[in-house]
Amino acid sequence: TGIRLAATANASSFVRAYNNIVHDLSSSSTSTLSRRVVGILAQESSNGTGGTIDIDYNSVRLENAGLASPNTCFELGTVSGPTVHVRNNVFANFTTAQSGGAKHYCWVTPSASSIGAAGSVSDRNVLYVANPANGYTGRSATSDRAALADWRLVAASDANSREEDPRFLSTGNLHIDPALATPVEGTASTFGGAISWVLDDIDGNPRSVSAPDMGADEGTFIPLDLYDVQAVSVIEPAPGVLRSRAFHSFPRRRSSTRASRISPTFRCDSELWARSRPRIPSTASRPRLHRFPRRPRSR
Repeated sequence: TGIRLAATANASSFVRAYNNIVHDLSSSSTSTLSRRVVGILAQESSNGTGGTIDIDYNSVRLENAGLASPNTCFELGTVSGPTVHVRNNVFANFTTAQSGGAKHYCWVTPSASSIGAAGSVSDRNVLYVANPANGYTGRSATSDRAALADWRLVAASDANSREEDPRFLSTGNLHIDPALATPVEGTASTFGGAISWVLDDIDGNPRSVSAPDMGADEGTFIPLDLYDVQAVSVIEPAPGVLRSRAFHSFPRRRSSTRASRISPTFRCDSELWARSRPRIPSTASRPRLHRFPRRPRSR
């Protein structure tokens, strides 16, 4: 276990873990009865009722080749103990393909329908699984939750969380690569000022007040859009020149998710026009010509 947290059974018990980086964990165990590798483990026993555990702005990467036992980036030991807040974290599991009882997860709860005691919340996290062969976003009691959408059914949690690759610099460096689009950029939250104690990141860089980054590393990164292509420049017409019929744009891929249809929206002569495209081109190496309907005449 990288980090183990536990609160005592009283209302004044507060445990906070933030701005931590956890990686390079492994095990030679072949037991499949429980997770043998855990990035962050909260309240392993059923104590701590009335306490609070805050787990915010942490980055966990698990990457085990040939691991024969289950593992998870984050696990909660009990839902009858403290209130648990799991916010703005990056839980990325890069464990290679597993089989049988050996499985890998991002988030594990012992309950089929709860992620903690009353008031618990999990949101604004990156829950990424690189290898789907026995890899799951989460586990609730005895049920494996393959994708983020499946995990959200447990307790309507992680509504604003993401499931894309966070783009770490390397296996041992969990800072974000500034050259690649990442889901962490500007997608965290202070939850209305509820997280008032995290003012900077693991390196002492100040956190954005309005749009901080998920995970332990704060920076100026390339945001990852949820679309397959995005126009990054207009080649023709030149700025300030109005055209009523067509223009050239230069799109590029922004995500690993491939879309079959897009409806690009363009602004021309102070009006918005949209036209559906039946397919995505296999390459964006040259400008594409987009045409749209003639502007209706004013009556």
